[in-house]
Amino acid sequence: GGGGCSGAQWVVYKNIDMCAQGDVEIIHNWRAVTSIAELRKTVQRKGYSAVCVGSFSHAALKKFHYQLTRGHMRPSQGYTNEIHVYFPKGDAPRDGTRSDEAGGTAEAQPSSSGSV
Repeated sequence: GGGGCSGAQWVVYKNIDMCAQGDVEIIHNWRAVTSIAELRKTVQRKGYSAVCVGSFSHAALKKFHYQLTRGHMRPSQGYTNEIHVYFPKGDAPRDGTRSDEAGGTAEAQPSSSGSV
């Protein structure tokens, strides 16, 4: 069974990062020129792994040859951030948090009615 080809999911983590690893694109002053939704589309289209934004003006698009998970990351040192990790096959862990940067859109949780 199964069905539905849109199995891809996003998980957001806060204040952990793959610092200086896997960066393939840097978008300077991203808040003025794009959005989380657009950055996510770029990741999906180009086969990247994650979007990292935070207490800095740029966004970093990251690519790894494996499925990035929380276990790969380390606590962010000297800054705050959120990292949006792409799970193209779905089956994403449920240990993420809600994005403050994405404008309240929670695409990864379609059944968010009533859940706290």
